[in-house]
Amino acid sequence: FPTRRSSILFIKEEDDLYRKHEEFHYQKAYEPERVKELLEEAGLKVEAIYDAFTREPVREDSERIYFIARECTK
Repeated sequence: FPTRRSSILFIKEEDDLYRKHEEFHYQKAYEPERVKELLEEAGLKVEAIYDAFTREPVREDSERIYFIARECTK
């Protein structure tokens, strides 16, 4: 199930007044192999996958992963 996260910002406006702005974000985790399959099904070639914070190879404890993919249909 997706996880809901919220952020509350106070944005300064004229006359030293602040406006409250609240955002909601939903995120869902997928296994890296499933993401790779979906990218390839969409016509993309996966060039690299790495840990988002270290840019090292993905580890079992990686919290976030970056996928680098390129269009291969053009």
